[in-house]
Amino acid sequence: MSVTSKGVRTAIQGAFPVEFGTVFPHGAFALGVEAVANFETKRPEGDRETGLPFRPVEFEGMTVMPYVDDSGRRPRVAYSLRARGIKAPGAGGRRAAKDAA
Repeated sequence: MSVTSKGVRTAIQGAFPVEFGTVFPHGAFALGVEAVANFETKRPEGDRETGLPFRPVEFEGMTVMPYVDDSGRRPRVAYSLRARGIKAPGAGGRRAAKDAA
């Protein structure tokens, strides 16, 4: 068991693997992938190449890490999701340069 800064005990330590379909049973969509340093608050109207507003994607090598967020007045359970790669649904995998979150 691990203990948070406020003494709350958690039974699960670290991340564990999870399937894409379990986390996103209806699929997931992306507007685009950009470096964090180039982040802009304005969202594009559509994809630059296709003109579509979003694209369906699948994440590969997903892990989930539950944790207790005790920074507010009431502690709550939160989850951090990570993926090792991203691909089009039904396509072969492509490794991401960094973890996709």
